[in-house]
Amino acid sequence: MRAVLQKHFLASKVDVDTRPDIEERYTDWGWPATVIFSPDGHELGKYRGFIPPEEFLEILARVVSGGARAEAREDAVVSIPKAPLSDDALALARSFTETELEEFWDNKEGGWGREPKVPLGWNTLFALSAARRGDARAKEHALTILDKQTKLIDPVWGGIYQYSVAPDWDHPHFEKLMFWNAGPSLPTPKPLRSRTIRSSARAPPTFADTSKDSS
Repeated sequence: MRAVLQKHFLASKVDVDTRPDIEERYTDWGWPATVIFSPDGHELGKYRGFIPPEEFLEILARVVSGGARAEAREDAVVSIPKAPLSDDALALARSFTETELEEFWDNKEGGWGREPKVPLGWNTLFALSAARRGDARAKEHALTILDKQTKLIDPVWGGIYQYSVAPDWDHPHFEKLMFWNAGPSLPTPKPLRSRTIRSSARAPPTFADTSKDSS
């Protein structure tokens, strides 16, 4: 098995907790799922669950025997332009993202998605970025989710749990992922580095300059 993989394939393992787009695309195939691609990115096969070694070797052998014919198709080569996206394209991407996030927003419990409730940091950063530009709805989303996610913080040892197993934030799954808890120590995106949002029970949310506190 190892010899075949090393000679003919480039093996890659994807953590779906870090790539929700991959999880959404292949969720019908369960976990673990195995997907085999051709060198030009075409799906050659999708397989659900554990595959016994003997069966997997047969699958790999069929892929190898047909690989030369697949690589020979000229129409399979896709040219990707190296030029940066235009302002219009970026604006369209931002508008699409804002619409999609709004559709997933949970008005009752806060957060994006219903169950389980997952602290999606990059969604929050996107909302903070929009709030900094004056988007009141994004500001409200950001403040709501930051408040709700405090329920997933370990009160004894610190750090944040992976998610809440219920459609609310009150039932944490008692597991921590290093890359989530290391997030605060990573470089903050530049647009958010100099300012943050603060709120209190006595005053409405405001932007506060924290550039002196940043490193």
